[in-house]
Amino acid sequence: MTVAKLGQKKEAVAAAVPNVELTWRFGSTEMRQAKTYAEHMLELKQIKQLPDFATFFDTKFVDEIAKPA
Repeated sequence: MTVAKLGQKKEAVAAAVPNVELTWRFGSTEMRQAKTYAEHMLELKQIKQLPDFATFFDTKFVDEIAKPA
């Protein structure tokens, strides 16, 4: 999808895949990482402003599925 829809190079995607971690948990570590990444994107002028992180992420879904059955 990244290659077909976003035009990324297949070789770059293949090299990046081992660095991607799929997780349903979204806690303080992931929030800190997201903020760091957003600040980096702002510095590179990839975004115009930082989001309001208090409302940007809604973790109710992941919190709910993480509960034991």
